[in-house]
Formats: sequence, structure tokens, C-alpha cells
Amino acid sequence: MSSGRISCLSFLFIVLLVSVLSYVIFSILYLIQDYQISNECKGSNLWEYILISTILVFTNYSVKTDNFTLFAILVIIIGIVNICMCIWGGIELWNYSCDDLTETNLWRVGLASFILQLTVSLTSILTMPFMLFYIYYIEDHTVENPNPLNEKIEVQV
Repeated sequence: MSSGRISCLSFLFIVLLVSVLSYVIFSILYLIQDYQISNECKGSNLWEYILISTILVFTNYSVKTDNFTLFAILVIIIGIVNICMCIWGGIELWNYSCDDLTETNLWRVGLASFILQLTVSLTSILTMPFMLFYIYYIEDHTVENPNPLNEKIEVQV
């Protein structure tokens, strides 16, 4: 691996890490800051949605296994959890939020959570079935002898 690739991957890892940490820190900050406004908005569970979204953000980055099939199943489960959270967030953001709540940073973090969950869910739910199909299609159509030119041919007379 070239040093350019390593530095690029290191940069992307650092950007991802800083982004996740910023999201978590600002989520916690706004959960504390806008708690009273959220508490006054009866019928809205936006505060709870953001709390659970902040906790679940760590599950998106903790999938590690050597078995590809298990990895694919876990990614699809993460996609399903994120789409469920996305539906809940959409309902909380646009149906149950009070007018006072829509002008707060809490609502903006909720919107960021909604967009993040929508992106993760669509990526994982749409990408993994195509990858599984491709891998199983390739495995089913592999030739038993991968190097047929090195075979010895016996001729019987």
C-alpha cells in the first residue's frame, strides 16, 4: 500500500472520528440546553428520540467479523434499526413538534439525526443485498480447476 493511500485513509478516519465526536458532543449539549423547552411541548418525544439516536450512533461503527455472511446480516439489521429510527424521527420532527421546539438547536440535531439515519439505512439496506448476490453468483460460477492450462492431458491410443 502506498504512502498516499495510507495518508488519505488516515485523513478520512480522522474526519470520521471528529464528525462522530462532534455529533455526540453537540447532541448531549443540546439535550441539556433545550430540555425545558422540550419538556413543555406535550406530546412530543423529540428529546427521547435524540437521546436514543445519540446512543445508537455507536452501533453503526462497531461491526467487526471475519465471516462475510454474518457481516452482511449485521449490516442489514443495522439498516433496519436505522430506518425504524428514521421513521420515528420524521414523525417527531414534522408531526409532533411544537412551534417553540422547531426553532431550537434540539430540532436541528434531530434533523441531523434523521438525515444520518436515512443515509445509513438506505446505504446498508440497498448495498448489502447486491453484494451478497454478487458474491454468491461468483461463488456458484467458479470453475473447480482454476488453472486449466496446467493440466496434463492423457491420450490413450
